[in-house]
Amino acid sequence: MTAQISDTVLHQGQRYDLLGNSLCDPRKWGMEPVMLSTACWRGYLCAYAIVEGRLLLQELAIRVADGHYLPVNGVLPEIEGLRAAYRGLGLALPYTGELLLGADSLPEWYEHMGYTMPHRYATVIGLILDDGRLVAVRDRSEEMAALRQRLRNGLGAVDAPKPRHPHADLG
Repeated sequence: MTAQISDTVLHQGQRYDLLGNSLCDPRKWGMEPVMLSTACWRGYLCAYAIVEGRLLLQELAIRVADGHYLPVNGVLPEIEGLRAAYRGLGLALPYTGELLLGADSLPEWYEHMGYTMPHRYATVIGLILDDGRLVAVRDRSEEMAALRQRLRNGLGAVDAPKPRHPHADLG
């Protein structure tokens, strides 16, 4: 499988890759996505942002087989060749949990397959959200550096870091 393009999250002026599954599914808006490219098998890409402490879906790029694009949050798309682009969505998402975000990818850890693992970024943060509201931010970069060192030393297989419960360690 070709390396897949990640959704992005804008937080405090920095654009991060979302590490993990997308937070949206266009099927809930009545659209069935089809492959955009070999780097986007699922057929859509999302751009999120934290705005005034809230998680928002800002943009959606999608391709549907029938070319019938429906409004999302009252916004009609701009058609761009075989795909459509929704901009300025401002759709609040009621997500609860930790989102892992990565920036500053490390070329020596790049693998041309699937989605990028968190340890392949120099900067990794966890956004803790409760019903779409930002509760806390955790810098997990040192944890990823320790994992990279373990891998260099041949100390076992890599398991993806698990997002933590949103209220753990906040006490």
